[in-house]
Amino acid sequence: MAAHATMAAPAAVATTSCATALLSSPHSRRRPSRKLAAGASISFDGNAFVNRNAGMVRVQAADGATGWVPCSSVSLQCEAVRRRTLLPDGASGLGKEWSGPLFFMQLADSQLGMSETFDGQPAGWANEQALLRRAVSEINRLRPAFAIVCGDLINEFPSDEGAETVTRRQQLFDFQMECSAVDPSIPLLCVCGNHDVGNRPTPASIRSYSRTFGDDYFSFVIDGVKCIVLNSQLLKDGTGAPDVCAEQWDWLRSELASDQTAACRHVLAFCHVPPFIFAANEGSHYFNLAQKVRTELLELFAQYHVSVCFCGHYHRNAGGVYEQPDGRRVEVVVTGACGTNVSTRETGNPLEIEGMGTCREVSDEVSGMRLVCVGETSVDHAWYTFRDLHGVAALSPAVVGAREEAREEASEEASPRKRRRVQA
Repeated sequence: MAAHATMAAPAAVATTSCATALLSSPHSRRRPSRKLAAGASISFDGNAFVNRNAGMVRVQAADGATGWVPCSSVSLQCEAVRRRTLLPDGASGLGKEWSGPLFFMQLADSQLGMSETFDGQPAGWANEQALLRRAVSEINRLRPAFAIVCGDLINEFPSDEGAETVTRRQQLFDFQMECSAVDPSIPLLCVCGNHDVGNRPTPASIRSYSRTFGDDYFSFVIDGVKCIVLNSQLLKDGTGAPDVCAEQWDWLRSELASDQTAACRHVLAFCHVPPFIFAANEGSHYFNLAQKVRTELLELFAQYHVSVCFCGHYHRNAGGVYEQPDGRRVEVVVTGACGTNVSTRETGNPLEIEGMGTCREVSDEVSGMRLVCVGETSVDHAWYTFRDLHGVAALSPAVVGAREEAREEASEEASPRKRRRVQA
């Protein structure tokens, strides 16, 4: 996924090593292809950040025709494409100043190819791809400040050496193709999950991910809201890349302690594996972070006023609140899948793989996404299935303002640093 090219920089020049560029409107479902000679000079059209984060780069050929190519097929001749922090830029909507309620959309676990691993499910990932297409359509309809996919973009694992199977390459291509239809004015951010960098990520598997989606961890500020994006698989099992894991911890502490973060109205975190599923004191299991790592992370979040951590991984909706004795709170929001969701087995530990039941119907009646609106003193969010989302408007500033007024009337103790838990 992610985020490094700054659109404030001069247009980057690139060469293509792949023969086909997809030339037409990014919003058309069927795109005619056109040949570009290997090594042909192409340039970004000013939205390199958005399209690179979707795993695609929109390019312009010498005759002026524009199109899309996978990032992996483009050799960038620009030193500024790898950054851990996105810089403010007017074209992308990124900026430092609080300007009122901020609306964004969160997805998780598009995971093209998961459903076929269950008995009785059809082969392939056409249903999951159709749901991702539906998500893109809703993003374009509701026009959030940004959209973010919290990990497991596809199902096929990378190898420890970073090599890609034919299946993985096809799933990546299909994910990129669907996401390329997001309106270029809406930043689309991706977070790496265990299926993206491996259960035990290595430097090679992380490099493989980064070649397509960019930095595996990074931050950005949009309308006065600081967003921290983590590679949670390094927190889950960093033994395959201990140096990278240590670098992320150092980077996280530095980012949270920065003057930029202190100046922001809200601080939010995004990752794939949740610190916990239901309660901060639950045991260490497959679907959460180990207790020691979890405690260190949550204490750090609370210290620097991270109010909400948005996650995925569980393929069901869940979450809870971590609270310190001084009243500082961190809400953990576990969002169900944009793709395949699962039931919970009546017997077995719900925090382990054995607690997973059957594959639920892969349809718009089960799968969905979360709408989030960040207000002056609160973070409101709600999960919608795609069926329920039909006809729903964004969580508008007026709606959020009314909710905040009601909160203030209900409690004289309302504080910007004591945010309330809202609908999960």
